[in-house]
Amino acid sequence: MADLSMFSSSPPVSLEELMESCHSLQSTWCIGVVLCLLSSFAGALGDNIVRLSFLKERGRSVYCSTRSLHQRPLWLIGTLLTVIVNPVLTLLALKLAAASIVLPFAGMHIFWNVILVGYLLREELLGVDIIGSLCIIFGIVVVIAYGAHQLPSYTLASLTGMASHSAFTVYLLVSSLVVICFMFAIATPVHRGLAWLFMASRVQDCVTGGLLSGSSFVSAQRGTDSARLSPGLSAQGLTRPPLWLQRLSVSALSGIFGGLGNLSAKAAIEVVSSEGFAMCIRTWGFYVCCTSTLVLCGLQLVYLNLALSRYEAKYVVPMVNATLIASGSVGGILLFQEYAHMSLSSIAAFSCGACLVVLGIIILAMSSSKAASKASPPEFMAQRMLDLDATDDE
Repeated sequence: MADLSMFSSSPPVSLEELMESCHSLQSTWCIGVVLCLLSSFAGALGDNIVRLSFLKERGRSVYCSTRSLHQRPLWLIGTLLTVIVNPVLTLLALKLAAASIVLPFAGMHIFWNVILVGYLLREELLGVDIIGSLCIIFGIVVVIAYGAHQLPSYTLASLTGMASHSAFTVYLLVSSLVVICFMFAIATPVHRGLAWLFMASRVQDCVTGGLLSGSSFVSAQRGTDSARLSPGLSAQGLTRPPLWLQRLSVSALSGIFGGLGNLSAKAAIEVVSSEGFAMCIRTWGFYVCCTSTLVLCGLQLVYLNLALSRYEAKYVVPMVNATLIASGSVGGILLFQEYAHMSLSSIAAFSCGACLVVLGIIILAMSSSKAASKASPPEFMAQRMLDLDATDDE
């Protein structure tokens, strides 16, 4: 009884004390690192499965009508991994480990992609592809490692003032100009593909519209090349931008929209954490952040699917993630004024990392241009479809 009274008189251990003891033992960062690896792998696997679903749909469209996206099991699985599993695991990792540990693992998405495109999609990797991907990965690690990691809390009033700052205004103007230029570059040849991307079509529409558009499956026959590169566009002598610019534009649009969406999402999270949800729902700025996040992330998903439906994943995934992280990092520094918490050496290293990312994008873009210039004979396309049929069917 004495022992029982001794235990009953001891004060109960609160949840906060348990969490502090866990953090004092530094036992949660390992779980955070594992979640980072799983998150990056889930994102890369989802992108490649989405790409695989489009390739398989091309093969079956020769004999029967194509299906809409929600009728394709592979597309649903890939979208689930990319849109739900990847963000949830990343948020859990940020709860268990410091941001300076979690964020560098964003470059692992590209690393996993280099492995998966050869195994899952049977896409041939060249030495220049690996060099370009390594430049992007190393540049991203440098950008995140030398960026500001410890920042104060932000309120809606402070964020409103920061958003009206001249530096961030210039960033928005430049981003808008880049988006307009990219959209203009792909206005005719790529946006025509949105019609068949999100709805089912008949066999004759698939053949005349050219579902074998873009990618490495560029026909050597010039008479059908126009239809394949420009779905729904008849060969009437209309000029179009080079294929490497189309690849770069549609992939970069997904990354830019994703980076801007991350900024608006971070702003909403900062406001909720500092002022509380009950106070936020009474202000219009919170709804602006939420609406912007939904619209921008929706556009990111649309252009990601459009890019993966037309071009090889070994080019799309590095470009999308590189532009997403680069645009998000630059926007975060300017919007949240993170440069005030960075030394001159950190700013210099950050700039070098950004230049490496740009260099990697240029290398991959030039590599895709050279690959597209080599016409793929019909027997190569037939053999590639046979290789893909060896994988698990939908």
